[in-house]
Amino acid sequence: MLGLSGAARQAEIALDSAVEWRTTTVKSTAEYNEPYESTKAADPFNAADPVNTYMPSLTQLPNNLNINSIRNLIFDLGNVLVNVNPAAVEMNFTRLGATNFSGLDRALQPGGVVDHFQTGKMSARDFRDTVRTSIGLPRHVTDAQFDKAWSSILLQFASGRLELIQTLRRDSHYKVYVLSNTDAILNERLNIIYTKDHHGRSLDSLFEKEFYSHETKFLKPDVAAFKNVIDDQHLVPGDTLVMDDSDVNIAAAKSCGLQAVKVDVSTDLNTLARRDQRFKTSTSLTYNTLKTDRSNHMTNRNINSRANTEQKASHQAVNPCSCCSIIPSYILRDIAENENVSQRSRAAAFKTFNSIPAINEARAAVQGGISAPSAGAQTILGPRPPRLFRRLFDAQSRDELRGTLLFEEGHVGAHRASDTKNVKDAKNVYVQFKQVFDFYNAVYGRNSIDGNGMDIIGTVRFDDDDGETLGYFNAFWDGVDQFAYGEGDGELFGSFTEHLDVTGHEWTHAVTQFTADLPYMNQSGALNESISDVFGSMIKQFYAPDGPQKAEDADWLVADGIFLVPNAKALRDMENPGTAYDNPLIGPKDPQPASMDDYVVLPNTRRGDQGGVHVNSGIPNRAFVLVAKSLGGFSWDVAGKIWYASLTDPDLRKVFRTADDELKPRRELEMISKTMFKTFADLTIKHAKTHGPEALTAVRDAWIKQTDQYIMTDVPHKSSGQRTIPRSIIPSYVLRDIAENSNVSPQSRAIAQKTLDDIPAIHEARATAMKGTLPLSSEPPEPKTPEDAPDQQK
Repeated sequence: MLGLSGAARQAEIALDSAVEWRTTTVKSTAEYNEPYESTKAADPFNAADPVNTYMPSLTQLPNNLNINSIRNLIFDLGNVLVNVNPAAVEMNFTRLGATNFSGLDRALQPGGVVDHFQTGKMSARDFRDTVRTSIGLPRHVTDAQFDKAWSSILLQFASGRLELIQTLRRDSHYKVYVLSNTDAILNERLNIIYTKDHHGRSLDSLFEKEFYSHETKFLKPDVAAFKNVIDDQHLVPGDTLVMDDSDVNIAAAKSCGLQAVKVDVSTDLNTLARRDQRFKTSTSLTYNTLKTDRSNHMTNRNINSRANTEQKASHQAVNPCSCCSIIPSYILRDIAENENVSQRSRAAAFKTFNSIPAINEARAAVQGGISAPSAGAQTILGPRPPRLFRRLFDAQSRDELRGTLLFEEGHVGAHRASDTKNVKDAKNVYVQFKQVFDFYNAVYGRNSIDGNGMDIIGTVRFDDDDGETLGYFNAFWDGVDQFAYGEGDGELFGSFTEHLDVTGHEWTHAVTQFTADLPYMNQSGALNESISDVFGSMIKQFYAPDGPQKAEDADWLVADGIFLVPNAKALRDMENPGTAYDNPLIGPKDPQPASMDDYVVLPNTRRGDQGGVHVNSGIPNRAFVLVAKSLGGFSWDVAGKIWYASLTDPDLRKVFRTADDELKPRRELEMISKTMFKTFADLTIKHAKTHGPEALTAVRDAWIKQTDQYIMTDVPHKSSGQRTIPRSIIPSYVLRDIAENSNVSPQSRAIAQKTLDDIPAIHEARATAMKGTLPLSSEPPEPKTPEDAPDQQK
């Protein structure tokens, strides 16, 4: 702060000015702009006055500031976010006729009138009367004129500061607070400045919460002012950065364990928006900002009408990183359209199904900015030691990814709880977070999801429509920094918080995002899902109730018990894909294929499961099970290490990236994503070699068993003697439909049946010609029949 005298010293205290719209009766803009009495012809507060154009030179944040460790930001306002003119107060009171500023000097002393006003111990009326008498202000000066002179220290918000705050909250995902020494008059004036430029929006919408001295009764540099913020918001001091323009305030903040740095309006704060280099592109497509768009999208529409526009949208923008949720969209859609399901469960399924696009867009918006693992794992002070920090929130059945804080690292018991169930759900997830963290750290040496000690944040009782319909049928990683869990409905689905492999599955989606960052479509997306199933299952086996479980003893079921209806043992069966459930209340029988012979071609749309990411994941799932059981012992020892090494191999990430680590063009991504099973299979073979011949044989055999009937290719060509790759232009399901159609002539039906019967022989010839190699093609196989394939139309 500036060392000034007289009224200018009052300005030093007032530098921390801010606004409180909620508890103050705000004067209208017209009242502040009212003309003075006729004796005062000219407005003494001319905006063009040279004294109101103060702007210091630009400075930088300290180079040794460890931005990656910061989760919360606490800003001072005056001379940090707001431009101020300390000399304006005395000048404008002089213009109003003030004659004695020694009285104001006394008011500015510690414990004086200004301190009492700024700590809420004195009313605005008493403050005005006291100052009027002290400085000899004429009686004809109105309250509005007094307030205008008193608040003339405030100019405009510093250039770019408001936009930066929005970016810090929206894209870099900080919690942003204000801690300011201020009074009610200055609050009123600053709010008018803000609302005038922001179409009536109040200033408090810009921050997580504001702490103003005239409300809290604590005045900086009293350490109680800082401790009040810490306690009220349950902040971890070491994860919190205070930015203030006063040396004594900085010292007080540091004494509370907070990080603190001296800044002013000239300091370049844009470095804060570049932590971890994970958010290189400023975007508004985060989850919370899409809630309004999603609500509008749902109004007066139904599932079929939305589907009609989906294919068009998929051509306009690639969806490389969709919502990584545990429940496939086709299950939600089938339940929503099933008239045999209760209206309550159908409504919950419909709601959950419609929440997927917004989360998909949010994740797609940040994927292009995810840095390579080597870059993301470094900070100014170097890699962190293993560190677990958990926070668990209760959304209270609202569309809120933070909600009420229940548990956090270092605190015993729940902070707040509205009922017993939310505490139980939060405890389940809280314990599961530690189990998954410990598994990855102990087995693979990984420090949290990003490899560098990232905080683990979760929310239970998430509900997409603020509880209008009860229940939410999913759990998901939001693609940014948080996990969310629905409650189910108690009829079709149980709670998603009761399954350790669900948490392991979603956690692994986050690990994949920070490593290979596999685009969430076609084979790439199916591989993304499979890797999450693989590690979720290994974690489940690692913490089996009777002790660590060997591969041959595991059930290999994903989310077993999540369904509450008969003939639905689990969400997926990794060892026997396609057998997890068969209950008409859920929808058609489990559609997962067990090998490439049954690969399902689906469109890259929501109704098409983004190209079958949850459907075709059964193929690499079964490959892993075959490897783990062939090698014996614990799945995480050798098989798991091969899969982890392949996932984190830089060559896998490079498949979708340019030399500058940017995503490749949309069309190229779409093509590459359709051939990723072979790419990943090759990497697993590469890393299996480091574990000896037995591991190499197990991996190679597992993939061959999955793919030996991939497509009709590679029969010898008679004329040249060279192998060719003929393409089957007529899909097998078309041939089968013709052969079984009684309205078709017998001759045509016979030809169709003969052609259909020839397919296995061609497959066998291809397998013979390809012996000793991995028979994977660069083209997708023919689809299954439309009846068997979700969302596929004839």
